[in-house]
Amino acid sequence: MASSSPFLLSLDDDLIYLVCVALRKPPFQGAQRPWNQSPRRQPTDLELFSVTCKRVREVALPVVFAWLRVSCGWSKAAVELQQLACHKHITRHTRELTFVASVDASDKNCGMVVTHAQVREVTAQLLAVLEQLSARLTRLVVDFDSNQIHSSSQDSAISQLQSVFATATSNDAPSMQFVKELETDTITWAPLMKMCPGATGLVVDLMQFARGDHNSGVVDSSSLHRGLQRLAVRGSGMHTFKQISTAAAGITELKLDFRWDFKEWTLLLEPFKQLQTLILPDADTLDLGFEWPECGNFYYGMTSEDMRRFEESQEKDKRRAIAQAKEMVCPFLPNLGLLVIGKDIVEIPSRKPPV
Repeated sequence: MASSSPFLLSLDDDLIYLVCVALRKPPFQGAQRPWNQSPRRQPTDLELFSVTCKRVREVALPVVFAWLRVSCGWSKAAVELQQLACHKHITRHTRELTFVASVDASDKNCGMVVTHAQVREVTAQLLAVLEQLSARLTRLVVDFDSNQIHSSSQDSAISQLQSVFATATSNDAPSMQFVKELETDTITWAPLMKMCPGATGLVVDLMQFARGDHNSGVVDSSSLHRGLQRLAVRGSGMHTFKQISTAAAGITELKLDFRWDFKEWTLLLEPFKQLQTLILPDADTLDLGFEWPECGNFYYGMTSEDMRRFEESQEKDKRRAIAQAKEMVCPFLPNLGLLVIGKDIVEIPSRKPPV
């Protein structure tokens, strides 16, 4: 390493930066790294290169810490965020942040249930970190692990925690005006959407409440900004999807991944008048009202001819499902030009009258 330092010192900072970018590889999900080095994780090539010498370190820091991930159990979340806020030499380089607070194994073993006080404390620390990042952050992911909280607590817990988070972010919340991509969950989506007025892309993981997701009606959807262009929805919180659709005026791309009754949710597409691309799951996951053939052990003992006929039947059913889906969604979406169902891409001819 000592012999390589003189050569590195002879390079321009721009060349060293390009080397850092070339060495950048995602150590795990989302090309992000944990801000605090885990003793179990091997350092990446970029991290090893960044400690070659002081000059390389200075050039590499904006690349090393451009994407950060804080992922921990609820019992440790506030402390992790507080420690991160103290490392301003790290956060001043961050452009994308992922924060995941989950009910992990240690929390389950001690029978922990997420309380209102914990949500308030974690939210306060999260806002402190976001305040530092507000002038630079372009992508924000926040996941409070709603499904785990819901399964380990009472039915009303989610709607109550929604109210707690909304209240905690209502005063002195930083404006994340440079955030363009926002990914969030059932608890946090609406307040974070208000904090990110420039967001053009939203990914939200919704969940269905056990006693009807009407409990999620704590959101003042009239205050949502309407600058969204891309929306991706996972889960089955239909009521919350209705609330999000109030900001649908400018959305041109919509991706849906859930198992709702197809006829029921197509009625929710009406506000998406400018939608040009609709992305749906595989055809056999769409609830279109007819049964698909069960595979199971059906392949066992089949001849090649039987296999051919079975695959032809499946392909025929898939084409029928795609045609039916197209027929059902097109009346609500006058500008739809592309319908994607699984790996199948269907181009929709223009239905605008000739000028």
